[in-house]
Amino acid sequence: MINKQSSSPASERSIADIFLQGFIIFLLSILVLLQYRLWSGEGSIAEAQTLKSRIAEQQKKNAQLANDNDRLMNQVAALKQGLDAVESRAREDLGMVKSDETFYLLIEQPATQP
Repeated sequence: MINKQSSSPASERSIADIFLQGFIIFLLSILVLLQYRLWSGEGSIAEAQTLKSRIAEQQKKNAQLANDNDRLMNQVAALKQGLDAVESRAREDLGMVKSDETFYLLIEQPATQP
């Protein structure tokens, strides 16, 4: 019986030590998993940096498109307000001339090769 009493506390300590070691290993594995996700998984720091650079690029594109839209809106307003803008667009884009004007078209002949 002496042996049974002395072995019992030792076995309890070893069970507690095994449980504690298992718990520590479990916590370390969770820590490693979370660190992996932080550095290289979905939603990682690298992915966040990539998204920030894509956002900056898109904002530049949006600013350029906003400038283009403003320019076009100014052209539309000019076309709606006066006939001078309509006349200049008709001359440039369609080659139109007034009834009292004469239109001369000069065509260059291509250089001939010997």
